Amino acid sequence: MNNILDSSINYKFYSSIICCARWEKNYIGEWLAYYHEIGFDHVYLICNDDDPSAFFQSVKATPVPENFYSLKFWPNKGEQYNMYIDTLQQARAETAWVAFFDVDEFLDVGFFSNIKNYIEFHANDIDCIYFNWLNYKTSNFRSRPYGSVLRQYVYRDKELNAHTKYLCRSVFLTDERIGKSTFPIHHGLSRSAWGELKIVNAVGDDWSDYVEDFPHQSHRILKAVDQAVLMAAPHIKHYHMRSEEDVILRCLRSTASNFIGQKNYLKDFLSSGNDFSKIDKGDVYDDRLKHFAEAKNLYFDPYYQNQKQLIIQARNEFWEGNIYLDFVTGRVKHIEHGTVGNFSYHDEVVFVYWDNYPIEIFIKENGIFKSVDLNSV
Repeated sequence: MNNILDSSINYKFYSSIICCARWEKNYIGEWLAYYHEIGFDHVYLICNDDDPSAFFQSVKATPVPENFYSLKFWPNKGEQYNMYIDTLQQARAETAWVAFFDVDEFLDVGFFSNIKNYIEFHANDIDCIYFNWLNYKTSNFRSRPYGSVLRQYVYRDKELNAHTKYLCRSVFLTDERIGKSTFPIHHGLSRSAWGELKIVNAVGDDWSDYVEDFPHQSHRILKAVDQAVLMAAPHIKHYHMRSEEDVILRCLRSTASNFIGQKNYLKDFLSSGNDFSKIDKGDVYDDRLKHFAEAKNLYFDPYYQNQKQLIIQARNEFWEGNIYLDFVTGRVKHIEHGTVGNFSYHDEVVFVYWDNYPIEIFIKENGIFKSVDLNSV
Protein backbone atom coordinates (compact mmCIF):
# COMPACT_ATOMS: atom_id res chain seq x y z
CA MET A 1 0.00 0.00 0.00
CA ASN A 2 1.32 3.45 -0.89
CA ASN A 3 2.35 5.50 2.10
CA ILE A 4 0.46 8.65 1.04
CA LEU A 5 -2.77 7.04 2.21
CA ASP A 6 -4.04 8.79 5.32
CA SER A 7 -5.32 5.91 7.44
CA SER A 8 -6.72 8.39 9.96
CA ILE A 9 -9.50 9.50 7.59
CA ASN A 10 -12.84 8.58 9.09
CA TYR A 11 -14.80 7.64 5.97
CA LYS A 12 -18.57 7.46 5.94
CA PHE A 13 -18.50 4.43 3.61
CA TYR A 14 -16.04 1.61 3.04
CA SER A 15 -16.87 0.84 -0.61
CA SER A 16 -19.02 2.80 -3.06
CA ILE A 17 -19.95 2.95 -6.74
CA ILE A 18 -20.39 5.99 -8.97
CA CYS A 19 -22.83 5.30 -11.79
CA CYS A 20 -24.35 7.50 -14.48
CA ALA A 21 -27.41 6.18 -16.27
CA ARG A 22 -29.47 7.03 -19.33
CA TRP A 23 -32.59 5.07 -20.32
CA GLU A 24 -32.08 2.59 -17.47
CA LYS A 25 -35.16 3.13 -15.30
CA ASN A 26 -36.43 -0.41 -15.94
CA TYR A 27 -33.14 -2.02 -14.87
CA ILE A 28 -31.86 0.17 -12.06
CA GLY A 29 -33.89 -1.62 -9.37
CA GLU A 30 -32.32 -5.04 -9.89
CA TRP A 31 -28.86 -3.49 -10.26
CA LEU A 32 -29.18 -1.57 -6.98
CA ALA A 33 -30.56 -4.60 -5.15
CA TYR A 34 -27.64 -6.70 -6.40
CA TYR A 35 -24.92 -4.35 -5.21
CA HIS A 36 -26.64 -3.96 -1.86
CA GLU A 37 -26.75 -7.76 -1.59
CA ILE A 38 -23.00 -8.19 -2.22
CA GLY A 39 -22.10 -5.63 0.40
CA PHE A 40 -21.35 -2.26 -1.18
CA ASP A 41 -22.14 0.58 1.21
CA HIS A 42 -23.29 3.31 -1.15
CA VAL A 43 -24.09 4.14 -4.77
CA TYR A 44 -23.84 7.64 -6.22
CA LEU A 45 -26.40 7.70 -9.04
CA ILE A 46 -26.46 10.35 -11.77
CA CYS A 47 -29.48 10.34 -14.08
CA ASN A 48 -28.88 11.63 -17.61
CA ASP A 49 -32.44 11.16 -18.90
CA ASP A 50 -34.31 14.08 -20.44
CA ASP A 51 -36.68 13.93 -17.46
CA PRO A 52 -35.35 12.17 -14.32
CA SER A 53 -38.69 11.69 -12.55
CA ALA A 54 -39.39 8.12 -13.76
CA PHE A 55 -35.81 7.02 -13.02
CA PHE A 56 -35.93 8.52 -9.52
CA GLN A 57 -39.27 6.81 -8.93
CA SER A 58 -37.81 3.42 -9.93
CA VAL A 59 -34.86 3.94 -7.58
CA LYS A 60 -37.09 4.85 -4.65
CA ALA A 61 -39.28 1.80 -5.29
CA THR A 62 -36.28 -0.51 -4.86
CA PRO A 63 -36.30 -2.28 -1.46
CA VAL A 64 -32.93 -1.01 -0.23
CA PRO A 65 -32.29 1.52 2.56
CA GLU A 66 -32.60 5.14 1.43
CA ASN A 67 -29.09 5.88 2.68
CA PHE A 68 -27.73 3.24 0.29
CA TYR A 69 -27.93 5.69 -2.61
CA SER A 70 -27.78 9.36 -3.46
CA LEU A 71 -29.44 10.86 -6.53
CA LYS A 72 -28.39 13.60 -8.91
CA PHE A 73 -29.82 14.84 -12.20
CA TRP A 74 -27.46 15.86 -15.01
CA PRO A 75 -29.40 17.51 -17.86
CA ASN A 76 -26.68 17.72 -20.53
CA LYS A 77 -26.69 14.57 -22.65
CA GLY A 78 -23.62 12.39 -22.99
CA GLU A 79 -21.31 14.21 -20.56
CA GLN A 80 -20.34 10.98 -18.82
CA TYR A 81 -16.81 12.09 -17.96
CA ASN A 82 -18.04 15.35 -16.40
CA MET A 83 -20.71 13.51 -14.42
CA TYR A 84 -18.13 11.17 -12.95
CA ILE A 85 -15.61 13.87 -12.10
CA ASP A 86 -18.22 16.09 -10.48
CA THR A 87 -19.54 13.26 -8.31
CA LEU A 88 -16.04 12.07 -7.44
CA GLN A 89 -15.48 15.31 -5.50
CA GLN A 90 -18.09 14.15 -2.99
CA ALA A 91 -17.13 10.48 -3.07
CA ARG A 92 -13.44 11.16 -2.30
CA ALA A 93 -14.41 12.70 1.02
CA GLU A 94 -16.92 10.00 1.96
CA THR A 95 -15.71 6.59 0.81
CA ALA A 96 -12.47 4.63 1.19
CA TRP A 97 -12.85 2.59 -2.01
CA VAL A 98 -14.67 3.69 -5.16
CA ALA A 99 -15.61 2.05 -8.48
CA PHE A 100 -17.18 3.38 -11.68
CA PHE A 101 -19.70 0.78 -12.86
CA ASP A 102 -22.52 1.00 -15.41
CA VAL A 103 -26.03 -0.42 -15.02
CA ASP A 104 -25.20 -3.32 -17.37
CA GLU A 105 -22.18 -4.33 -15.24
CA PHE A 106 -22.50 -6.75 -12.33
CA LEU A 107 -19.40 -7.54 -10.27
CA ASP A 108 -19.38 -11.27 -9.55
CA VAL A 109 -17.43 -11.64 -6.28
CA GLY A 110 -16.86 -15.36 -6.87
CA PHE A 111 -16.62 -17.49 -3.75
CA PHE A 112 -16.28 -14.44 -1.47
CA SER A 113 -19.29 -13.61 0.66
CA ASN A 114 -19.20 -9.88 -0.07
CA ILE A 115 -17.01 -7.11 -1.45
CA LYS A 116 -15.48 -6.14 1.90
CA ASN A 117 -14.47 -9.73 2.53
CA TYR A 118 -12.77 -9.77 -0.87
CA ILE A 119 -10.90 -6.47 -0.39
CA GLU A 120 -9.67 -7.49 3.06
CA PHE A 121 -8.45 -10.81 1.61
CA HIS A 122 -5.69 -8.81 -0.07
CA ALA A 123 -4.35 -7.90 3.39
CA ASN A 124 -4.49 -4.13 2.82
CA ASP A 125 -1.37 -4.12 0.63
CA ILE A 126 -3.00 -3.00 -2.62
CA ASP A 127 -4.30 0.30 -3.97
CA CYS A 128 -6.35 -0.66 -7.01
CA ILE A 129 -7.93 -3.86 -8.39
CA TYR A 130 -8.76 -4.49 -12.06
CA PHE A 131 -11.78 -6.66 -12.90
CA ASN A 132 -12.03 -8.00 -16.45
CA TRP A 133 -15.26 -7.95 -18.40
CA LEU A 134 -17.00 -11.22 -19.17
CA ASN A 135 -19.39 -10.21 -21.93
CA TYR A 136 -22.90 -11.63 -22.03
CA LYS A 137 -24.68 -11.56 -25.37
CA THR A 138 -28.27 -11.48 -26.66
CA SER A 139 -29.23 -15.01 -25.53
CA ASN A 140 -31.19 -15.09 -28.80
CA PHE A 141 -33.58 -12.25 -27.87
CA ARG A 142 -34.59 -10.03 -30.80
CA SER A 143 -36.11 -7.50 -28.37
CA ARG A 144 -35.32 -7.02 -24.71
CA PRO A 145 -37.65 -9.18 -22.61
CA TYR A 146 -39.41 -7.42 -19.76
CA GLY A 147 -38.21 -8.21 -16.25
CA SER A 148 -34.98 -9.44 -14.69
CA VAL A 149 -31.64 -9.21 -16.50
CA LEU A 150 -29.88 -11.76 -14.31
CA ARG A 151 -32.60 -14.38 -14.61
CA GLN A 152 -32.90 -14.22 -18.41
CA TYR A 153 -29.44 -13.69 -19.92
CA VAL A 154 -27.40 -16.87 -19.66
CA TYR A 155 -25.14 -16.96 -22.74
CA ARG A 156 -21.71 -15.36 -22.71
CA ASP A 157 -18.34 -15.29 -24.44
CA LYS A 158 -15.90 -18.15 -23.93
CA GLU A 159 -13.16 -15.95 -22.49
CA LEU A 160 -12.68 -12.80 -20.47
CA ASN A 161 -12.43 -9.52 -22.35
CA ALA A 162 -9.29 -7.37 -22.15
CA HIS A 163 -11.32 -4.36 -21.02
CA THR A 164 -11.45 -3.86 -17.27
CA LYS A 165 -13.22 -1.84 -14.63
CA TYR A 166 -11.52 -1.07 -11.35
CA LEU A 167 -11.98 -0.52 -7.63
CA CYS A 168 -9.51 2.01 -6.21
CA ARG A 169 -8.68 3.79 -2.99
CA SER A 170 -10.47 7.10 -3.46
CA VAL A 171 -7.62 9.17 -2.04
CA PHE A 172 -5.57 8.51 -5.18
CA LEU A 173 -8.24 9.64 -7.64
CA THR A 174 -7.27 13.31 -7.66
CA ASP A 175 -8.17 15.70 -10.46
CA GLU A 176 -4.50 16.14 -11.35
CA ARG A 177 -3.85 12.41 -11.70
CA ILE A 178 -7.03 11.80 -13.67
CA GLY A 179 -6.11 14.56 -16.10
CA LYS A 180 -2.85 12.77 -16.97
CA SER A 181 -4.37 9.36 -17.70
CA THR A 182 -5.86 7.93 -20.91
CA PHE A 183 -8.61 5.76 -19.36
CA PRO A 184 -8.99 7.21 -15.85
CA ILE A 185 -12.70 6.51 -15.49
CA HIS A 186 -13.61 3.74 -17.86
CA HIS A 187 -10.93 1.07 -17.84
CA GLY A 188 -7.69 1.69 -15.96
CA LEU A 189 -4.99 3.96 -14.55
CA SER A 190 -1.86 4.73 -16.55
CA ARG A 191 1.66 4.74 -15.12
CA SER A 192 2.11 8.41 -16.05
CA ALA A 193 -0.18 9.41 -13.19
CA TRP A 194 -0.30 6.35 -10.96
CA GLY A 195 3.21 4.90 -11.25
CA GLU A 196 3.68 4.38 -7.52
CA LEU A 197 0.36 2.60 -6.90
CA LYS A 198 0.13 -1.13 -6.43
CA ILE A 199 -2.38 -2.18 -9.09
CA VAL A 200 -3.36 -5.84 -9.29
CA ASN A 201 -5.77 -8.07 -11.16
CA ALA A 202 -8.51 -10.00 -9.38
CA VAL A 203 -6.13 -12.74 -8.19
CA GLY A 204 -3.46 -10.32 -6.97
CA ASP A 205 -0.98 -10.34 -9.89
CA ASP A 206 0.80 -7.05 -10.53
CA TRP A 207 -0.98 -5.35 -13.44
CA SER A 208 0.50 -1.86 -13.09
CA ASP A 209 1.38 -1.78 -16.81
CA TYR A 210 -1.85 -3.36 -18.04
CA VAL A 211 -3.39 -0.31 -19.76
CA GLU A 212 -0.16 1.01 -21.30
CA ASP A 213 -0.35 0.93 -25.12
CA PHE A 214 -3.93 -0.30 -24.79
CA PRO A 215 -5.20 -2.68 -26.08
CA HIS A 216 -2.02 -4.35 -27.35
CA GLN A 217 -0.23 -4.85 -24.04
CA SER A 218 -3.41 -5.78 -22.19
CA HIS A 219 -4.07 -8.59 -24.68
CA ARG A 220 -0.53 -9.91 -24.19
CA ILE A 221 -0.81 -9.80 -20.40
CA LEU A 222 -4.26 -11.39 -20.37
CA LYS A 223 -3.12 -14.25 -22.61
CA ALA A 224 -0.35 -15.05 -20.13
CA VAL A 225 -2.87 -15.59 -17.33
CA ASP A 226 -4.76 -18.83 -16.72
CA GLN A 227 -8.27 -17.88 -17.91
CA ALA A 228 -9.96 -20.48 -15.71
CA VAL A 229 -8.29 -19.12 -12.59
CA LEU A 230 -9.04 -15.49 -13.42
CA MET A 231 -12.65 -16.29 -14.36
CA ALA A 232 -13.17 -18.04 -11.01
CA ALA A 233 -12.03 -14.84 -9.29
CA PRO A 234 -14.18 -11.68 -9.11
CA HIS A 235 -14.93 -10.22 -12.54
CA ILE A 236 -17.51 -8.01 -14.25
CA LYS A 237 -20.40 -9.81 -15.88
CA HIS A 238 -21.16 -7.32 -18.62
CA TYR A 239 -24.69 -7.52 -20.06
CA HIS A 240 -23.90 -5.06 -22.80
CA MET A 241 -25.96 -6.61 -25.61
CA ARG A 242 -29.36 -7.39 -24.13
CA SER A 243 -31.07 -7.99 -27.47
CA GLU A 244 -30.36 -7.91 -31.17
CA GLU A 245 -31.98 -4.47 -31.20
CA ASP A 246 -29.28 -3.22 -28.84
CA VAL A 247 -26.93 -2.58 -31.75
CA ILE A 248 -29.32 0.28 -32.49
CA LEU A 249 -30.50 1.15 -28.98
CA ARG A 250 -27.01 1.63 -27.58
CA CYS A 251 -26.03 3.91 -30.43
CA LEU A 252 -29.18 6.04 -30.12
CA ARG A 253 -28.62 6.38 -26.38
CA SER A 254 -25.09 7.71 -26.87
CA THR A 255 -25.63 10.00 -29.88
CA ALA A 256 -24.67 13.04 -27.81
CA SER A 257 -21.41 11.41 -26.77
CA ASN A 258 -18.38 10.03 -28.59
CA PHE A 259 -18.52 6.29 -27.91
CA ILE A 260 -17.12 5.07 -31.21
CA GLY A 261 -17.67 1.43 -30.25
CA GLN A 262 -21.44 1.89 -30.23
CA LYS A 263 -21.39 3.41 -33.72
CA ASN A 264 -19.19 0.58 -34.97
CA TYR A 265 -21.81 -1.95 -33.84
CA LEU A 266 -24.42 -0.05 -35.85
CA LYS A 267 -22.13 0.33 -38.86
CA ASP A 268 -21.54 -3.43 -38.98
CA PHE A 269 -25.28 -4.06 -38.69
CA LEU A 270 -26.13 -1.69 -41.55
CA SER A 271 -23.37 -3.11 -43.76
CA SER A 272 -24.87 -6.59 -43.24
CA GLY A 273 -28.13 -5.40 -44.79
CA ASN A 274 -29.83 -5.03 -41.40
CA ASP A 275 -29.37 -8.75 -40.77
CA PHE A 276 -30.13 -9.40 -37.09
CA SER A 277 -29.12 -13.06 -37.47
CA LYS A 278 -25.44 -12.11 -37.64
CA ILE A 279 -25.45 -10.62 -34.14
CA ASP A 280 -23.60 -12.71 -31.56
CA LYS A 281 -25.96 -14.77 -29.38
CA GLY A 282 -23.27 -16.00 -26.95
CA ASP A 283 -21.19 -19.18 -26.94
CA VAL A 284 -21.29 -20.54 -23.38
CA TYR A 285 -24.29 -21.22 -21.15
CA ASP A 286 -23.61 -19.69 -17.72
CA ASP A 287 -26.46 -19.28 -15.24
CA ARG A 288 -24.42 -18.52 -12.12
CA LEU A 289 -26.01 -15.11 -11.43
CA LYS A 290 -29.42 -16.45 -12.47
CA HIS A 291 -29.19 -18.92 -9.59
CA PHE A 292 -27.87 -16.18 -7.29
CA ALA A 293 -30.81 -13.89 -8.11
CA GLU A 294 -33.32 -16.68 -7.60
CA ALA A 295 -31.75 -17.90 -4.36
CA LYS A 296 -31.70 -14.38 -2.91
CA ASN A 297 -35.14 -13.57 -4.33
CA LEU A 298 -33.45 -10.49 -5.73
CA TYR A 299 -35.76 -7.61 -6.54
CA PHE A 300 -36.38 -6.50 -10.11
CA ASP A 301 -38.75 -3.89 -11.52
CA PRO A 302 -41.93 -5.55 -12.90
CA TYR A 303 -42.34 -2.77 -15.45
CA TYR A 304 -45.12 -3.10 -18.03
CA GLN A 305 -46.42 -6.15 -16.18
CA ASN A 306 -49.88 -4.61 -16.04
CA GLN A 307 -49.55 -2.51 -19.19
CA LYS A 308 -52.29 -3.44 -21.65
CA GLN A 309 -52.20 -0.76 -24.30
CA LEU A 310 -50.71 2.59 -25.18
CA ILE A 311 -51.32 5.22 -27.85
CA ILE A 312 -48.34 7.31 -28.91
CA GLN A 313 -48.03 10.23 -31.30
CA ALA A 314 -45.53 9.46 -34.05
CA ARG A 315 -44.09 11.18 -37.09
CA ASN A 316 -41.98 10.37 -40.14
CA GLU A 317 -41.26 12.34 -43.32
CA PHE A 318 -44.61 11.35 -44.86
CA TRP A 319 -47.12 11.45 -42.03
CA GLU A 320 -47.87 12.36 -38.43
CA GLY A 321 -50.47 10.42 -36.48
CA ASN A 322 -51.31 8.10 -33.62
CA ILE A 323 -50.03 4.55 -33.22
CA TYR A 324 -51.81 2.00 -31.05
CA LEU A 325 -49.57 -0.44 -29.13
CA ASP A 326 -51.15 -3.64 -27.78
CA PHE A 327 -48.85 -5.08 -25.09
CA VAL A 328 -50.90 -8.27 -24.80
CA THR A 329 -50.47 -9.35 -28.42
CA GLY A 330 -47.34 -7.37 -29.29
CA ARG A 331 -49.14 -5.89 -32.28
CA VAL A 332 -49.12 -2.28 -33.45
CA LYS A 333 -51.61 -0.37 -35.60
CA HIS A 334 -51.44 3.03 -37.26
CA ILE A 335 -54.85 4.37 -36.25
CA GLU A 336 -55.40 6.63 -39.27
CA HIS A 337 -53.90 4.43 -42.00
CA GLY A 338 -54.74 1.00 -40.60
CA THR A 339 -51.18 -0.26 -41.19
CA VAL A 340 -50.24 -3.07 -38.77
CA GLY A 341 -47.19 -4.94 -37.55
CA ASN A 342 -45.26 -5.99 -34.45
CA PHE A 343 -43.42 -3.74 -32.03
CA SER A 344 -41.01 -3.53 -29.12
CA TYR A 345 -41.24 -0.63 -26.71
CA HIS A 346 -38.34 0.88 -24.75
CA ASP A 347 -39.84 4.06 -23.22
CA GLU A 348 -37.77 6.44 -25.34
CA VAL A 349 -37.52 4.25 -28.44
CA VAL A 350 -40.08 2.14 -30.32
CA PHE A 351 -39.18 -0.47 -32.95
CA VAL A 352 -42.02 -1.12 -35.41
CA TYR A 353 -41.84 -4.16 -37.67
CA TRP A 354 -44.56 -3.30 -40.20
CA ASP A 355 -46.08 -6.31 -41.95
CA ASN A 356 -45.81 -4.75 -45.41
CA TYR A 357 -43.12 -2.09 -44.95
CA PRO A 358 -39.51 -2.00 -43.73
CA ILE A 359 -38.69 -1.76 -40.03
CA GLU A 360 -39.13 1.72 -38.62
CA ILE A 361 -37.55 3.10 -35.45
CA PHE A 362 -38.99 6.03 -33.53
CA ILE A 363 -37.21 8.01 -30.82
CA LYS A 364 -39.07 10.23 -28.37
CA GLU A 365 -38.43 13.95 -28.63
CA ASN A 366 -40.57 16.55 -26.85
CA GLY A 367 -43.37 14.04 -26.40
CA ILE A 368 -43.48 12.93 -30.07
CA PHE A 369 -41.89 9.74 -31.41
CA LYS A 370 -39.95 10.73 -34.51
CA SER A 371 -38.72 8.29 -37.15
CA VAL A 372 -34.93 7.87 -37.21
CA ASP A 373 -32.71 7.48 -40.27
CA LEU A 374 -30.06 5.07 -38.98
CA ASN A 375 -27.63 6.05 -41.72
CA SER A 376 -27.47 9.57 -40.28
CA VAL A 377 -26.87 8.55 -36.65
